[in-house]
Amino acid sequence: QKSLTIQVENAKASVEDDRIHILNSIVGNTGTALNDIPPKCHKNYVELNDALRGTFASTEPVLEHAAKGDDETWMEIMKALSKATTRRMKFDFSLPWLRNLT
Repeated sequence: QKSLTIQVENAKASVEDDRIHILNSIVGNTGTALNDIPPKCHKNYVELNDALRGTFASTEPVLEHAAKGDDETWMEIMKALSKATTRRMKFDFSLPWLRNLT
């Protein structure tokens, strides 16, 4: 479930300068601007967060957990998948956890 709430803009790094450079790279800053204080919010953070959440949500263990969970859990996964950058998924409906999926 933590993977569905990832926020790169709030991530920690062992070296603060690395965190600053990474966030500035995400927003498109280059050169000396890599050392600027990164913005707290940016559309690129949102796009990357959605892509990462969708990637995690598309893994078999997460989908299996969601299929066995309640409707709220399933809908959280579906929401993450709807914003993902992954466009193809393959399902093997012979897997036990998928056989009874309706």
